Amino acid sequence: MYDKKAMFFDSPFCVENDIQAARAFDQAVNDPRSTLSKYPADFALYYLGEYDSGTGAVMCSDIPRLRHEAMEFVRKSAVGEGHEVSEPTTTLPAAGAEE
Repeated sequence: MYDKKAMFFDSPFCVENDIQAARAFDQAVNDPRSTLSKYPADFALYYLGEYDSGTGAVMCSDIPRLRHEAMEFVRKSAVGEGHEVSEPTTTLPAAGAEE
């Protein structure tokens, strides 16, 4: 995970595939106790390479590849359970429309 505000990559974690990585990221983003939940706009998930558990070999990507922004996983929460995503309560008129 990359912290865009602090400008650093957190410790990498290993999973079998992109789906498992996305699922783990989703859980962290929606855990009200996590920093990702409190500041989802600050974090992104990147692919850094592959790890072969049979040989111990690590194959790094030439450049980190963006997989997901944390904001993609934000779900509405009950008030007080971490991040809140609100729906607009009023509709604004279209630009140039008469009131």
